[in-house]
Amino acid sequence: MQIISWFWKNTFLIGVLVLEGSMVLTQKRKKYAFVSWTAFTVLLFALSALVSRRWQWSGDLVSLQNIIWNSSWQILMAVCTVFQIYYFAEISMLNAVFLMEIAVVSQNMQFGFYKLIEAFFLGEAAQRTPGIPSVLINLFLLAVTAAVLHIMFGKRQQQEMTLDSRDRVVILIIAVIFMLHKFLSAYLYVFDANANFGMTMIVIQLHFLLFNLVVLYMLNNMIARRSLEREQMIMEAVARQKETQYQFSHELIDSMNIKSHDLKKQIRYLQNHSESQDSFLSELETLTDHFDSNIYTDNSALTAVLSEKSLVCSANGIPFTCMAGGSEIGFMRDIDIYTLFANLLDNAIEASLKLPPESRCITLVVRKQFAFLSIHVSNYFSGELLEENGELITSKTDRSAHGFGSRSVRQIVEKYEGTLSYKNEEKIFTVNILIPVPEE
Repeated sequence: MQIISWFWKNTFLIGVLVLEGSMVLTQKRKKYAFVSWTAFTVLLFALSALVSRRWQWSGDLVSLQNIIWNSSWQILMAVCTVFQIYYFAEISMLNAVFLMEIAVVSQNMQFGFYKLIEAFFLGEAAQRTPGIPSVLINLFLLAVTAAVLHIMFGKRQQQEMTLDSRDRVVILIIAVIFMLHKFLSAYLYVFDANANFGMTMIVIQLHFLLFNLVVLYMLNNMIARRSLEREQMIMEAVARQKETQYQFSHELIDSMNIKSHDLKKQIRYLQNHSESQDSFLSELETLTDHFDSNIYTDNSALTAVLSEKSLVCSANGIPFTCMAGGSEIGFMRDIDIYTLFANLLDNAIEASLKLPPESRCITLVVRKQFAFLSIHVSNYFSGELLEENGELITSKTDRSAHGFGSRSVRQIVEKYEGTLSYKNEEKIFTVNILIPVPEE
């Protein structure tokens, strides 16, 4: 009986911790993450045990002596779990609050379903002391709710669930509304003896379920809206990329026209000055080598982007070494292949152009290593890397109009469940990408 009593006194805290864990376990974790999670859990249960000394056990209702204690305790526990999430996962405090709100709302929904099932199937709506079957039903519903949250939120990419400052007001409003609703429900349970039994309880629980469902929809809609904005951002980045590529292509065409014009004049000169033929033929060979920069692979999208960037490198005096077969990358969409390598090489070209000609060099290696696609890009680099929250940021003054390339690369890599790492050693900047190759 003591274990059952302890469970009902801590059912809110147990539910919130389990539901939060189902969402954050797949997030990127900080160093000593499980230690911090365990320490916070022990601290929360110790705090709960300390506060519970002032509780009064009244049937299946764990209540404090008044409405303030009853609701304030749950709010305090929920706020504490925010810091638990924050110190566990590599997310912002705003996202930690967001996940806490989802867990609290879902726990309330889960407990509401339990009360309805208990009333209809166990016939215990008028009983004061729930037994072991009620505990088992509660645990079963908690497990189902945790699985649903893991599918809805836990399996989403961490970047997809990242919120920004625009969401603070909405999250705050939702928190205030939920707290007011919590105090109202506490008032009903503490001061209305019929609120926890019979048809009154059923009507109240149906109302609470509808309210929590609306709140959960609002929270999920925030993520969906941010996902659409990020997709739009990628589209804008691709559009900017195409515009840049057009400018490069236009410059190359102009350069080829100029060279062609020069070749015609030099050919006429050779016809009249045969004694200088060898030296001019050597120069002509050099000029034609300038345009012989096509790269061929087994993947059409990869061939297109590598050939284009090879011409850009050749036009700007950047030695470009490439080892890529193409067959190992066939599981990716063509647009993703083109965008990924275009952004990687454009960043390398941009960094190389800031160096003197003798220091310019770009190396690209694409190969399959065991069950992974390995992409390695390196180039000489001057200056310092600018990072923010583990992400590379543009060195340009107007960050709002630049930096899309690096974000696009990361999103494409994460889309295929890969990993992306940067390294800058001895003025050599290296990008390493590992993407699992799906089984055929």
